[in-house]
Amino acid sequence: MEIQIVITQDGQMSLFSKQGAFIEGKEKIDLILQILKAEGIKFDSLGDVEQHSHDKEKMLVRNSQR
Repeated sequence: MEIQIVITQDGQMSLFSKQGAFIEGKEKIDLILQILKAEGIKFDSLGDVEQHSHDKEKMLVRNSQR
């Protein structure tokens, strides 16, 4: 499963998964966030994982800010 990480100039980070089922994507995003936290990266806030459907494609999004 491929996860896309987007970081904006203002420090907001979003993680996207366009493959697999919602639960698989959520688990992968949670794992990535655990790894980042273990590396000492701190987040001011974390949004909930969301499910969006666009043209029959599932996308997961989690927003956070440093």
